[in-house]
Amino acid sequence: MGYNYHLELKEDGTCKFIMYQDLHSNIGLGRWTNQGKIIMIEYDNRPSTDIAELLMAGSYLRGVDTLEICSSNKLKKEKISLRRRK
Repeated sequence: MGYNYHLELKEDGTCKFIMYQDLHSNIGLGRWTNQGKIIMIEYDNRPSTDIAELLMAGSYLRGVDTLEICSSNKLKKEKISLRRRK
């Protein structure tokens, strides 16, 4: 199964996180804050009641994601490394 991730952190404090899994994508919209070496994302949207989407939603069900700041170009979400596009 293939995975791809896209994270947009905007200067106004809003964000969009997209997780692509083969033919399915899951989108989280919300607000982010910088808390030292951590970025906290609080999602405004919740997944629908579709069972497939609920099973793939992960942390969107909790409404919060925590990202570790590794460097100015790299964030880490659990075992996933997110790198800045150039």
